[in-house]
Formats: sequence, C-alpha cells, structure tokens
Amino acid sequence: MFFFFDIRKLDTISYGAFFMVKRKNIHTAASFLVFACSFLTNNLFGEVQATKTPHYNQQGISQISESSTKISDSELDVKTWRVSPSQPSYSISAEYLYWKTNVGDTDFVVANVNPSFAIEGAKEQIGNVKKAKFDWQSGFRLGAQVVLPFDLIGIGATYTCFSPDGTNKYHLNGGHLISTNVEHTGLSDINIAKSEINLSMQLADLFLSKRFIPSSHTFLTFYSGPAFAYLNQVWDFSFTPLSFETGTFNPLSQSWRFIGGGIRTGLDFEWFFGAGFSVLTQGSVGLIYGIYKNQFRNNLVQVEQGQNQPHANAKYKDNRLVDHIQLAFGPKWGMFFSNNLGLNLQLLYELNMWFNLHEYHRSQENTGGNGRQSYYSNAPISMQGITVKAEFNF
Repeated sequence: MFFFFDIRKLDTISYGAFFMVKRKNIHTAASFLVFACSFLTNNLFGEVQATKTPHYNQQGISQISESSTKISDSELDVKTWRVSPSQPSYSISAEYLYWKTNVGDTDFVVANVNPSFAIEGAKEQIGNVKKAKFDWQSGFRLGAQVVLPFDLIGIGATYTCFSPDGTNKYHLNGGHLISTNVEHTGLSDINIAKSEINLSMQLADLFLSKRFIPSSHTFLTFYSGPAFAYLNQVWDFSFTPLSFETGTFNPLSQSWRFIGGGIRTGLDFEWFFGAGFSVLTQGSVGLIYGIYKNQFRNNLVQVEQGQNQPHANAKYKDNRLVDHIQLAFGPKWGMFFSNNLGLNLQLLYELNMWFNLHEYHRSQENTGGNGRQSYYSNAPISMQGITVKAEFNF
C-alpha cells in the first residue's frame, strides 16, 4: 500500500495549532485539532483508496480498474481474487481418467523353470508366480455445483464410471505350469493357463461444501455428504492339461458384487501462486455399508465326451462395511473470460484404495475336511493414474 500525501499540509496544521496555544486560546486550539484530524483522515485514506479500488464481476472475481496502480502477481492477495459472489455461481465439470488397476491375491499359476537343484519330478512352487493383471483403461467423471452467495457454501454432485479389464495367457515352455488354486487328478501337468478379469465401478456422491481462506494465498474447501457405490468383479481363469485329449480344460470363475451407501468426507487444499496457477491437493475418506455377494465355480470340461463335471460352486452373501480412500495432487489453472464465463483446468495424479471387497476362494481338496473347510484370502484394490479435469463456470 502506498501513501500519497503532501508533508507541507502537516507543517501548516502544526503551526496553526502552536499559534493558538501560544495565545492561550485553548478552546479554539482544540477545535482546530479536531478539524485537522478529520482533514488528515480524509486526505490520507481518500488518496489510498483512490490508488487501488477493485470492482467485482458476477463471479466475485476482483478486477483492478484501468486507472488504478498496476500490481505484480507476487503482491496479489488471494482474497482479492476469491471474494464471495454477489449471486449464485454455477459450474459443470468433466474429467478423463486414465488409470491402472491392481488387485491383490489374484495369483493363479506358477511358471516353473525346473532349476537344477530341484529333485526330479518336483511339482512345487519353484518359479515365477503369475497373477491376473489389468491393462491401462479410460474412465470418466461428471460433476455439477452451485456456490451460494452466503459464506461460500456449495452444493454439488459427482458421478464416476470406470471399468478396467485384462487378459493373461501362459504356455508351457521347457518347464512346468503349476496351478496355485486347484489340484485335481489329470491337472498336474498344465499346458496352457489363461486369465480374464473384469472390474466395474460406479460411484455417485452428493456433497455440501464450505470454502475457507486461512491465509493470503491458500484455500481450504471442506465437503461432506452421502455416497453410493456399485462394484462388480468377474475373474475367469482356466487350465488346459497335457495328459487329457484335445478339448479338455478346467474353467474356474471367482466373482463378487457390492452395492451400498454411506458417507464421504474430504478436504481440498489449494495453494495459489498467481497468474491463475495453483497447486491442488485433495483427500477424502468414504465409509460405505451395503450388500456383498461372492461366488466361486470350478468345473472340469471334456468337450468330446460331453462331460462337464462341477468340482466346486461355493457362494455366500453378507452385509459389510467397505472403506474407500481417495488422494490426488497436481497443478491447476483458471481464468475468467468475461463477467460470467470461466474455465478451470487440472492435471492430477489420483490414487484410490478399496478395502474389504476382493476375496479369493482358496479351499482345495487337500485342505481340512477334504476341501470342505472355507478358506478365503482378502486383499485391497488400488486404482492409480492421471486425471484431467475441465470445469466451466457460468
């Protein structure tokens, strides 16, 4: 802030007050000092206010008038650019997701290299354990929000859709392929092992948000609201043995489905640098309670003989609480082109973690009770990658 005030005015006022006091006119001197203080205040702060007088557009974004003194970006106060709007502000957004998915406990075969130190005919896990893998996949997220003029309160909703899949196939190549799940007669020597896995995720969130401005270049946005989730995974893997004739294979299927609702709470932290650029950090936690179904099927199929022998068909249903953690970090840029049209762009790295969803049925014939003992392994699900967002304000 700069003060433009002529010091000669102060000399004149001081001399006048001294002259009156010297002549013992105390009452007149006091009145003169009151007038002088009022004169100083009007001149001092009036000139300061004329130096920098921002006005605001319909979105509450401050604009410095052409007659005002130009300020560098480093001197900009974030409050100057993020002021409570004088009327409701609306926005819609679209996000492109390019993520890689990983699910634990999806191993299904060992590529046994049969090393020289192993005993002859060894069929144990000596080699590389292979698991089901997902490819990089695309998804999308849509959102809408209205920011009320009262204390930057926002109401919004988002919808996320992401459906990754992946296929893996392994052939016998000078060693052995060993199943990590089933051990049935005739499957000790496997020629081909194949895995196909598909996961579908759909999320819908409603939220109420409140924005805070704790310092000159930072924003904090707290939000919370109901969350709904639907996730479904189908994992099909099969083994083709050497010892059986053509057309014989062992298909297995491990699938689960979850649908439920709960609450999600999160916090966004934005560090503003100037010229529309900032760094954004996001984090949220969701607790979702719902219905969970799991099914495992294992058949031995001989096409030429017309046989389809079921070895396992285990399924169960329960209610459970599922945890979802969402983290994101990256740069953001925003600009208003007119009084009511604006654009925000984000390029974020996003990480999602799901817990208490994926369960792998590992009960086998050689477990206790001739395979009747339930044995399930539980593993987290991770989705991570790039999220590109475009938000339009109007």
